[in-house]
Formats: sequence, structure tokens, C-alpha cells
Amino acid sequence: KKMTDATRQDAVPLATKSPARQTAPTQPEAPPSEPAAPEKPPAKNPPTPAPEKPASKPSATPASDVGRPLSEPIPEPAHEPVAPEPEASAPKTVRITPASSPLLQPIDIPTLLPLLPVRGTVAFPGSVMPLTVGRPRSKRLLDEALTAEKIVGIVTQRVEATEDPALADLYPIGTASLILKMAPASEGQINILTHGLVRYRILALVASDPYLRARIDIIPDDVPRATPACELLIRSVRSLAARMVELSPNVPDEAVSIINNIDNPGTLADFLAANLSGDFQEKQSLLEETDVTKRLDRVRDKFAARIELLELQDKIQSQV
Repeated sequence: KKMTDATRQDAVPLATKSPARQTAPTQPEAPPSEPAAPEKPPAKNPPTPAPEKPASKPSATPASDVGRPLSEPIPEPAHEPVAPEPEASAPKTVRITPASSPLLQPIDIPTLLPLLPVRGTVAFPGSVMPLTVGRPRSKRLLDEALTAEKIVGIVTQRVEATEDPALADLYPIGTASLILKMAPASEGQINILTHGLVRYRILALVASDPYLRARIDIIPDDVPRATPACELLIRSVRSLAARMVELSPNVPDEAVSIINNIDNPGTLADFLAANLSGDFQEKQSLLEETDVTKRLDRVRDKFAARIELLELQDKIQSQV
């Protein structure tokens, strides 16, 4: 037993020393672990930038979808609905140079135009036309037009009896006109004097209250080339117009000089068409004719038929 106890006592120190030797080599390994400690600061950097961005947009996509938060911060699509700002700004205009205008300078025509419906008459470019306005919506239009561009879109309604016309009750083509004068009349009505500037086509209705406003498109004339046939047509129309003035006692002789001083063939056709007698449907058809040569042909035919009738009446009266 003494031997065994001794061996146990000796064995215990041996067993304890051997672990001490094993831990001794591990202690020098502790210093290498300390250099790993400086790696802890880099671990502090990722949490600050990386988690903050995903945390600000967790609802967009799952956390595994790391690329989307970078694309989502570009929410220009969200700002594009705000792109109606150009429409909210001042309406765009089209600059024209009328063949005849009291201003004798280019004029800007708004592409958003207030519509002034008229009954039984047609406004032509280059023509001066008096109008009597009595409908409440039309009077409201005039009040605002005089404080703005003073340009309105005169358009003829299809049925004269329609009291409150909608867009479907109007012809699609009218004349943008400048308001020259306005004066109060009896029974709350207003007398205005307008000057036709250019044809336009109604594209879409923008507003109906307090008056009609529409988006329009300017219609240019299809002007013919200066050819001998065109010059012959113009001379024929002027000759018939002069004969018409001779047979019409109510037309002043100065009208002949006015007709001879109009050089633009489209303006000549419009001036004569505005002074033709006949129903407004026929005049509206001439307004919608943009081919100047065809318009001159139709005006010549109208004058020739009218002159033939007047000459026949004059012959009958002379025989009686």
C-alpha cells in the first residue's frame, strides 16, 4: 500500500505537470489571438452603413434582395406622375403671321382656346365681323378674354335653335379671332367686333364650365404655286367680284379696290366667301376647304351663278 500510495502521489504530479506543459504552449497562442482583436473595429463599420439602408426600406423587398434597395432609391417613376406640371403651366401658343391683320405683326394663338359658339353665321380669316352676344356663358367668356389674350375661337353651331350647345353641337372647324371692340347693348347683351385670324380644328374639349375650352390645332392653307393657270383663276374671280359689285346697289364701289389689292389668293377667297349670300352651311363648307385652288373655284362658281341671277332680274326690270 505504501508503494501504491507513493506511486499515486507521484502519479498525480505527473498528471498535473503534463497538462501544465500542454497549457503552456497554448498561452503563447494567446498573443496571436490578440492581433485578431484589431479585426473587431472593422466589424463595427459594416453595421452602421449596411443595416441602416435596408432598415429604412424594409417594406420594399425581403432582406435577401440587397440589390433592390439601391434601385428603389431612384424613385423617378414616383416623380414622373408629377410631370403634369407642363400642362399646369401657361398654355402653349402657335405664332402665326396673318395675311391681313390690324396689328400687322405676328400673333400668338393659344392651343387652349375658349370657344364662342355663334348661330347662323360663319367667321372667315381676314374678315371683320360684328356679333351680338347674349348667352351667360358667352358673356363670361368675353369678360375673361378681355383680360387675357383677347383671342377667342369663333365656331358655328350646327342647329341655330340650340340654346346651350355642347361640343357635339358645333362644327369641328372654326376661326380664331381677335376681339377689336366691345360695347354694352340693350337687354344685357354685348356687341363685339372681331377680326378673323386663322382656321383651327377642335381636337378635344378641356372644360365646359364656366364656358367651353378646347385644345385646338391650327390649319394652314394649301397654297398653290404661282402658275399661269392660277393667275388666270385669280383674274377671273376678281372680274366676277367687280361685276357683282356693279349689280349690287348696297355694296360700295370701294369694295372693288379692296378686292384688287388682296394679293394672297387664300385671303381673296376667304374675303369673297365671307361676303357671299347664302345659308351658313354652304359658308361652313367653304371654311373647311383648305385647298386654296378648290376654294377659289367654288367661289367663282358661286359668283357666276349669282351674277347670272342678278342680270336676269335686271333685264326683267328694264323690260317692265
